[in-house]
Amino acid sequence: MTDLITTDSERIRVASFKATIYGDHFERGGTPIIKDSRLMIQNIIHLRAFDSSLERPSKIEYILFGKGNETFCAHKIARPPDFDHLLSVKVSGVKLTDANLQKAPVPCSDTRGDN
Repeated sequence: MTDLITTDSERIRVASFKATIYGDHFERGGTPIIKDSRLMIQNIIHLRAFDSSLERPSKIEYILFGKGNETFCAHKIARPPDFDHLLSVKVSGVKLTDANLQKAPVPCSDTRGDN
């Protein structure tokens, strides 16, 4: 991870990496659908190291990001065990500009229930 965000001039920042893309559930023996593909990093939306000593938030937290009419919420993984969740969303009641969404991801939470 430090190769993605390094400020050390001696260290080369990663701009791409090879990966295998899986269908189904990767950790339960999912099916590789694209093998040894080169992925190019265009924009890092959110990056942080896990800290298993942190408390789990009381509400499920998401990170809102996107551009134009394409907005998404990604579940902010707190600590193990947790889950991945990516949603395509429509935002109403507030005007979000591309500049707002590009500066930093917008935190939001699920107000329907507890985590």
